[in-house]
Amino acid sequence: MRTRWTIALFAAGLALGQQRVQISAVERVGADVDDQVPAILERLSQLTLGPLSDTAAKSMLAASVAGSARFLRWHLEELIGATTITDHETDVLVAHWANTGSDVDRTDVWLWDDPIGCYFFLPFPLEAMNDRSRLEKFFESMWIWWEPDPEPERPDPANPNRPRTPQRIRLNDPRTRTFRLKLALPPLEGLFGTGGAEGDPGFERPRPGRGRPGVRLYRRGSQVWVAIRIGKPWMETPSGMYEIAERFPPLRERSPSGP
Repeated sequence: MRTRWTIALFAAGLALGQQRVQISAVERVGADVDDQVPAILERLSQLTLGPLSDTAAKSMLAASVAGSARFLRWHLEELIGATTITDHETDVLVAHWANTGSDVDRTDVWLWDDPIGCYFFLPFPLEAMNDRSRLEKFFESMWIWWEPDPEPERPDPANPNRPRTPQRIRLNDPRTRTFRLKLALPPLEGLFGTGGAEGDPGFERPRPGRGRPGVRLYRRGSQVWVAIRIGKPWMETPSGMYEIAERFPPLRERSPSGP
């Protein structure tokens, strides 16, 4: 059965001609002992959302949405509601949108924003995992893909003094070249897929949180949750809110003023 499943997955990829999305079948995916995603997913359904009143939270929400759009081809506009909570003595921003704004798999989107990075959660029916072409099509539509820049403008002998457009130099290019995903058969509950986006080596940085987006797939009952993790350093985080546990309101605003 495993062999047939692998062949079917490979054939679906060939049929779509999608070399940028590479999904490989594995026996199992090992979960981290400190994986916080299952607890986050459990808590999302228990939260009461509404409009944000905190100015810092509004700024953080706008920055996280804009930062995600550097990697993901979506338009998070139909906000259902948001809230701020405290989780393990850390301020967390939670938001929920009605859809991705994409024409492919218009599912709703949840945000879990902590001081180090953001999780974006997208729920799908379990049946979606049985359709490999649909799965590949979804990941193909999700990323902002790398494309070669135009060739530099050639000199014009008739106008030697006319300024030319130089070739573009990219030091930190967030666009994705390849997306790889290791996928096991979904268990009754828990993690069964791990992967990530790959791009230009120059984009990688040694500091925590500055790697490229990672992706994990979880099963919860009759649903599959796609979890996308993006580090905060690429999100133009408002001043004083990166790696700071007390963010809403910012710690500096909570401190008592002097005499």
